[in-house]
Amino acid sequence: MEKEKRQIIISGNRIDYYLIKKKIKNMNIRLSDNGEILVTIPMYLPVKKAEDFLVSKYSWVAKQLIKYKKFEDKKESIYFNNGDLIYLFGNSYVLRIIPDKENHITLNEDTIDIFIKENYITNTEYIKKYYEKWTKEYCFIFCERFIQEYKIKMNKYGVPSEINIEIKKFKAKWGSCTPSKKLVAFNMNLVKVPIQCLEYVVVHELAHFRYLNHSKSFYALIEKFIPDWKQRRRILNEKYGRVLL
Repeated sequence: MEKEKRQIIISGNRIDYYLIKKKIKNMNIRLSDNGEILVTIPMYLPVKKAEDFLVSKYSWVAKQLIKYKKFEDKKESIYFNNGDLIYLFGNSYVLRIIPDKENHITLNEDTIDIFIKENYITNTEYIKKYYEKWTKEYCFIFCERFIQEYKIKMNKYGVPSEINIEIKKFKAKWGSCTPSKKLVAFNMNLVKVPIQCLEYVVVHELAHFRYLNHSKSFYALIEKFIPDWKQRRRILNEKYGRVLL
């Protein structure tokens, strides 16, 4: 997919965006995983149409950019020193790094203990990579647990009985669904949000097997299984600042 970087002045501000021309019928705007504004238009439309469209939608775009910045600003400042705070399922834990013969992690009532092989106890990059690996595995456990539950409940709505799961390092979204591959992918940072919010994201992505959009019918399907989905989405948006759902 080729994209052309362009600029436009909106209300006196210079806005950088990327123009993409594709064989589609309608124009659309979205933010990429790294916060870029992407404007996609049909092949035959002139650039002026894209700019007019961006201007008409800029109040929405501005809100998404604020959410993106909020998310970036709220990232954990983990330097992998003893005493750092780590967040899991909406709760904070004090980090303790402990030398041991084998790598493993223990979650206690108010601490998280990262046991690291003695030879690597001062290797911050090594500890970080191990923690990220553990985070992905931990996230997978809970995402899979909800998928196993809801794929049965939602089977008659087009959710397949066999689903491939990936845990990724998304920057600008909590999850994605690719029905053609029977694939759902989730942001590894879902382990930081309250468990009911993770549950909402799982059901949200499964609902995309039936609806590939965010229509009223899409949300009506979610509401069948999570009546308070609006409240859970609000928590994600307001407290964790990243989800375009």
